[in-house]
Amino acid sequence: MRIIEHHIGSPSGRIRSGLALHYPGFCIPDDLHARFASAADVPETFFSLSMDVGARFATDALGLDPYAAIVAYDRDVLITHGSEDPLVGLAYSQRAARSPATPRHPSAPPTDLTNSSQLDGAITSPGAIKHPTERGPMDIKDVKRVTIAGCGTEGSQIASMVAYKGFETTVWLRSEGSIERARPRLASVKKQIVGVLEAWKTDPSAYCRGLSDERDLAPEQIDELIAQTEERLPKIHLTTSLEEAFGEADVVIECINEDPAQKTDLYEKIAPVMPEHTVLLTDSSTFLPSTFADATGRPDRYLTLHFANQIWRNNLTELMRHDRTSDESFALAEQFSHAIGMIPLKLNKEQPGYILNTLLIPWFRAALQLVATGVSDPATVDLCWELDTGATKDQTPFRKLDKVGLPLAMHIMGMQPGADDPATVNGQIVALLKGYVEAGKTGIAVGEGFYRYDENGNVIE
Repeated sequence: MRIIEHHIGSPSGRIRSGLALHYPGFCIPDDLHARFASAADVPETFFSLSMDVGARFATDALGLDPYAAIVAYDRDVLITHGSEDPLVGLAYSQRAARSPATPRHPSAPPTDLTNSSQLDGAITSPGAIKHPTERGPMDIKDVKRVTIAGCGTEGSQIASMVAYKGFETTVWLRSEGSIERARPRLASVKKQIVGVLEAWKTDPSAYCRGLSDERDLAPEQIDELIAQTEERLPKIHLTTSLEEAFGEADVVIECINEDPAQKTDLYEKIAPVMPEHTVLLTDSSTFLPSTFADATGRPDRYLTLHFANQIWRNNLTELMRHDRTSDESFALAEQFSHAIGMIPLKLNKEQPGYILNTLLIPWFRAALQLVATGVSDPATVDLCWELDTGATKDQTPFRKLDKVGLPLAMHIMGMQPGADDPATVNGQIVALLKGYVEAGKTGIAVGEGFYRYDENGNVIE
């Protein structure tokens, strides 16, 4: 074996200096070699084995999971890795050499880490071990931490349902001002969920599929769901830090504005921060995933997971892959949908508007046209739909628009041909929506849109 000067990453992400034991046949990239004047310049001297060697040693000699950043010998021996560090290093301090500790793992034999012959004997077939960044596809049981980028109408609902189902949930926002605006949205969603659960105790028709797989629950069982809501939703963590939000995320759901420049900018910023295994999902309601696949830096782990509105009730997701999305990522997105109470609907190919918006946007446009051109008013249009189709009140066009949020509706309608010309129907629709938005009447999330709402999301007649 030969000794080279090198650096390794610690579990905390800090760079630790030291010496690396490099075995023939295992290449450490030249650009990772770091020069130090002397190993004595650092408090402790660390030794690391190159990727496959270190992993095999951790498995065979210590009986440890080589992919875990753990302390094995009373904080003296560390199995270290990082998403940007191609080494799984067995780091060994001089303190351990002076006073070897007893291995924690019951199956780990006592090994003299200063004896190179024992190290050689512990390494049998290192080629079988993979680096964490090359590990097999994730299963849903591996998903613990979920980050939502953005907290508008849908972002707040998605974050709330992810937290409701027990995942560690973080919301990333651009500024402290955005965080302050997000808090009342999240509070509104929590009130709506609790309101639905309370109503369900006396009214079976209030049951929402996303909140429980079981339709027939006793009041005390529903009380447990209410307690779960009150416990879990306040734990949603809001942050402006990219590292804090994305550095350990297993799944990321992007819900920012439908602006291609903003999306591209976000993807490029978080690409070097996210772990290699992270699956990145977009809730975009208008763009195809292939548009941004290259910007993500992980085209095989990127696809669309599009939600409806009031997702605890309308619990569907549309899964749309692009031509480079891996089967494993597509399968994980399907598993994740089930895990957060959604019903996944798989698209076989890219389709602008997906299934839902291909149906929904023309419906919205027709309703808005009737009002924008003076033919009728929102309440009458909704009543017509309700009486003729048998839809419930909350499934009528303008009630649905209030749930979607009028800023998003204005953005979508603003993309229609002629939307910038006030003489066209599309221009009149945008002008109608703009009037409400500028007046602060942006929808149910703020208590008023086309209708006024109480704190539980019920229309004030």
